[in-house]
Amino acid sequence: MNEAQALQWLDGWARAGKPFSGPPSWRRAKAAALCAIERELGPLRILDVGVGDMRHLVEWGELVQAEYLGIDGSLAVVQQRQREHPILDFACIPFSRLVESSGLPMTPNVILLWDVLYHIPDDALHDALIRWVFEQPADVVAVSWAQPTAPPTNPAALWFPRPWPGPPPGWDGIFAAEELSLPHHQRMEVYRRAT
Repeated sequence: MNEAQALQWLDGWARAGKPFSGPPSWRRAKAAALCAIERELGPLRILDVGVGDMRHLVEWGELVQAEYLGIDGSLAVVQQRQREHPILDFACIPFSRLVESSGLPMTPNVILLWDVLYHIPDDALHDALIRWVFEQPADVVAVSWAQPTAPPTNPAALWFPRPWPGPPPGWDGIFAAEELSLPHHQRMEVYRRAT
């Protein structure tokens, strides 16, 4: 499967109104991570790479006070999120184009890479996206991934789990959470740029 096929699948999933995020405990862990980030940084400028259904952000009540840009390669996902959240900004940019871009319409202090890495079918694009995220001028990067032995929650889902390579040098872990109640094992870590 290539990126175009994956985006076609995600478009269909979004048009059907199907959820992307995990159980409430996983969403609570994400909300806790965002609160920890906000305590560290103050007002947030969030770049959300791989928007999905945004449940992890919708449940975080302070989002409306943050500057936000959500990026997804699926036009259907972007259009649906824009209808649901008209005060937020969204852009449809396939990840293959994003990793080759030299600028963003905002300078984020937080980049979210949540529940997206295991939906990328191409190893090279997966690795390029991780590199790109950590090269941006953000102070904090929040990442989640699934263990490679994990079965898909939905057998029809795009499911390409890989080992997490860890952040590049110069980043310190400030928050971690695991979700073990799913039929697979997910982990989330939040990294802050070392000073």
